[in-house]
Amino acid sequence: RETRDDWYEAHASLKAWSDSKGLAPWPPRFEHLAVSRGTVFHAHVEDPCDWHRTGLYQYIVVGWEATSERYEAWEASGLHTRLFREKEVGAGIGRSARQGERCVTWSEGEVVGVPRLDRTCRPHPEDRDDLFPPVLSGFKPYGTLEMAGPMLFHMEAWRRQDAAHCQTVLDIGAGTGRIANWLHTAWGFQARAIDIVLPQWPEFEVERFDGRQLPLEDKSVDISIFSFVLHHCRHFEIQRALLREAARV
Repeated sequence: RETRDDWYEAHASLKAWSDSKGLAPWPPRFEHLAVSRGTVFHAHVEDPCDWHRTGLYQYIVVGWEATSERYEAWEASGLHTRLFREKEVGAGIGRSARQGERCVTWSEGEVVGVPRLDRTCRPHPEDRDDLFPPVLSGFKPYGTLEMAGPMLFHMEAWRRQDAAHCQTVLDIGAGTGRIANWLHTAWGFQARAIDIVLPQWPEFEVERFDGRQLPLEDKSVDISIFSFVLHHCRHFEIQRALLREAARV
């Protein structure tokens, strides 16, 4: 169990490191905080209530939640925020992705500043867009996009590592084509959408197929994705057939 002296030593060390970065200052009555605004750190988030968000993410400290005494941090994709204890932020500073794990990181020029603070030391909502990558400006994720966000940003991370083999995407069970549209419009992927029925109000060009065999040649796309699709299949054999087809193309 940590002693009080251990806590003070860790707090002082973290504050000295953070102050040395010359990041955005806190208001006077919050100057005691050890972590400066704008500090970037990694965190592996596992939340059984939000299973679709489990994974390694990069966050930036933007505010302070006085009631719970935790830092508010925004995730690099802009799709969610979380509150972190001081110890959790300290552990995440300088952490690099372990081998086999991928996350989209803040790169030079993408973090253009930290938001203004209101009187409670929380960021102003209207400053949110200033913090996130330009590719998201004016293109706010919502609904299905928010749920599928981590998958989409893992895809972008793969493309940054191997751009030549991460360009074409097949969205199987695309519905209205919302995700395919976002991949194409916001991220520049060559997207193709396919479903067993054509949408009444399409958001992207959607092709029709029989639900079992994909009308594509072997290895004709770089990535095949399912987003909230397989649970609609009435039998596991149909799921298995679709997964085999996705791997084939």
